[in-house]
Amino acid sequence: MQRIRVQWIATLFLGVLSATQDSDIGSPQWFDRMRAADGNLAMLKALAGSNGQPVVPHDCAEISAVISGGLPNAFRSKLPKLRIVSTDDRVDNVPRSPFIHQDSGATPNFYAVLKRGLTYEFYWLTGDDDESRFASWTVPANAPKQLRVSLALDARGNAKITIAK
Repeated sequence: MQRIRVQWIATLFLGVLSATQDSDIGSPQWFDRMRAADGNLAMLKALAGSNGQPVVPHDCAEISAVISGGLPNAFRSKLPKLRIVSTDDRVDNVPRSPFIHQDSGATPNFYAVLKRGLTYEFYWLTGDDDESRFASWTVPANAPKQLRVSLALDARGNAKITIAK
């Protein structure tokens, strides 16, 4: 009986923690944490206009992205790595490889910084040098400093990207 109660409390706690994490995605605190993460610091320093500093350039928008829809069978139990590349590498030649947070029970999400007004192509990295383009999206030229988007996956792993409200 004691063991069942402990398991139930742990399950309840993890469920509340996951719900808290989901509701936190895209909040000012979430953006602060993402900006300070080691992998994101390197990306920020590499962006044109950052002058090698870990700052968001004035002509860029921070993106909070959630991935919805069922996990395609080809991906087994988790999403593959992600790469985001500008279609105009004269303006933005920094490929992004954001970490997809896939915590148990939480909505998969990631952070990226993209230049306003540019089109980006999104690729799944499914193996050794094997990449598959699954979406293309133009960051609105008048996008705010922080923007929440949703990538709705279909059964083949392609996505429709929309601005979340």
